[in-house]
Amino acid sequence: MRIAVPKEILNAEKRVAAIPETVEKLRSKGFDVAVESGAGAGIFIDDSEYEKAGATIVKDVEQLFAGADIILKVKQPIFNEEKKKHEVEMMPEARPSSPSSIRPRPTATTSCASSATARSRRSRWTASRGFPAPSAWTR
Repeated sequence: MRIAVPKEILNAEKRVAAIPETVEKLRSKGFDVAVESGAGAGIFIDDSEYEKAGATIVKDVEQLFAGADIILKVKQPIFNEEKKKHEVEMMPEARPSSPSSIRPRPTATTSCASSATARSRRSRWTASRGFPAPSAWTR
């Protein structure tokens, strides 16, 4: 199973979904890991470090997505200005190749935005009593 780690393209997003240590752990579990060239640049990790950890470096994001079973990202997929396509359009399951493939297919993709996850016990308690949440709790 191939895991792809693309470069984050959202403005000011420096993080990357996997560091070389993570790649080593994934490889030890039997996964094949591919990383987009320059994915770690925002956190000062060079492509050579990913290669030492066992990852394959892929220069083209469309090629990276095409060969992936799992895609690890920090932020949600967005429109890629360089490719003039939305990242979802580049993902294999997102573009049907024939009318028969338009029917829903079972996939191994699971996603969840952090904004959709349960709030903390304290913020639920505050909200349930009608108190305004302190500005430090809201984002």
